[in-house]
Amino acid sequence: GSRRSGASRRLPSRSCGDLSQVGMTPRRTKSAKNFRRGRKRVMVAAMNAKMPTVAHAADRPPPEALLAFLRGFGPGPDGADLDSILAWSLDRWENQHNYIQWLFPTDEESEYHPEAPVLTPEVQEEMLIDPIVEDNLIRSFEKFLQFLGLEYAFDEDIAAPCSPVSEEKGAKREEENEERKLPVTVTKGESFRKRRVDCWVVNCPEGNHNWFRISRVLVSLRLLGLIDEAEAFYLCLEQLWANGDLPGFAIHSMRIWRESAGLEKRILPKRRKKPRGPCSL
Repeated sequence: GSRRSGASRRLPSRSCGDLSQVGMTPRRTKSAKNFRRGRKRVMVAAMNAKMPTVAHAADRPPPEALLAFLRGFGPGPDGADLDSILAWSLDRWENQHNYIQWLFPTDEESEYHPEAPVLTPEVQEEMLIDPIVEDNLIRSFEKFLQFLGLEYAFDEDIAAPCSPVSEEKGAKREEENEERKLPVTVTKGESFRKRRVDCWVVNCPEGNHNWFRISRVLVSLRLLGLIDEAEAFYLCLEQLWANGDLPGFAIHSMRIWRESAGLEKRILPKRRKKPRGPCSL
């Protein structure tokens, strides 16, 4: 059985909307130097990237291939299996771009990698009841959090009720920004400062390409039943925002992340401005 058995609330199959457009535009900020540097990196990566080989949906890997991959015994992008990808270095996670769609599938076609598999209702239903898929999703989630400089913890002693009454109370708490007790916590890790340049600094017109990945992960977690993980992840992002650990440019992404986590009614807290100086990161 899954180590998360009985702890997740399930979400019915539905589209979470197109999250590929964050709607941000470049502007003059103290991050201008990082922005210019990142823009050059994006341009070079675009020139070196392979053109998509998929002409239409029929050329995509079948949904069964995605299911086998997430069960741990099928090949994924470029023939790499799940364990191989989870063993990659963080630098490779940063520089390779066609694996995140396999680790965290959604029901929307990837704008940048249309050759990636898409989650169908039939496969989604199978994944929701498969404890092996759930455990592998959590393993992938933990690695992604490590990549971001965050940490994951799970408390088996905290139950996650899913009755109509608790759902109604949960909706009321959400309106009031009152947090229910989650069995999952996501917190800022000791490596956050080290991971800041890759993951949190504004370095392209959209902010940072990893912010798109965060949106995808939040949607995927919800579609595949890991509601607590999605909520805990967003609450951590919200805390980082409130503490001034995220740049002000991320305000648009914060709204997207709030929607991706299914917490549209939460009020976004004000961001604390950190004092400028060589030690203020």
